[in-house]
Amino acid sequence: MFTSMPFWILNILHFGNLWGLYLQITNAPKYIAEVVGFNLRDSGGLAAMPHLTRMFMGLAYGNIGDFCKKKGLPTKFIRKFFVIFSHIIPGILLIGIPFVECQPTIVVALLITSMGVNGAAVLTNLQNPQDLAPNFAGSIFGIISFIGGTTGFIVPAITGAFINHGNTIANWTWAWIIGGCMYIGSGLIFILFGSTKQQEWNKKKEDDDA
Repeated sequence: MFTSMPFWILNILHFGNLWGLYLQITNAPKYIAEVVGFNLRDSGGLAAMPHLTRMFMGLAYGNIGDFCKKKGLPTKFIRKFFVIFSHIIPGILLIGIPFVECQPTIVVALLITSMGVNGAAVLTNLQNPQDLAPNFAGSIFGIISFIGGTTGFIVPAITGAFINHGNTIANWTWAWIIGGCMYIGSGLIFILFGSTKQQEWNKKKEDDDA
């Protein structure tokens, strides 16, 4: 497993996804409240909209993926095409956030849209473990989630390093750009080098039993 290139490409894809998600979950409310001047928590259900949108869009993408498979589209095409939605588009939207400056409606719309289209992760980094090794999909997901989970403290630390010099749009800009680039970069790497081919090490258990 650990010498498998597709496994490590999947790790990169999942890491980039969690980087973008943690940036939005942990830092977006602070940015909107303290820089943009709009408190999401005082706006009722609006604070939950990004997460609800992602959940419902995830269900929709799942159905779209099933439809594509029934139409005979190759799994490799489905995974790589929907990376455009799970990673590339969210990355572009995050990069755009600091450039709309103090316009809360647009900032919130960008965040909701970013989280929503990222629901396509159900067809990309969340599904690729099953492609590579169905016998070890659970183990793969545990490993990539452990590695990706490190973004939970890396992202706040990096963001904090920028805004320690002042809680301004200029200082926040690089946090959003880095987050967007992590999305886009990891997505492009998967599009170029990712695989959906079942790996040889998945068959070892079956061969031994035989």
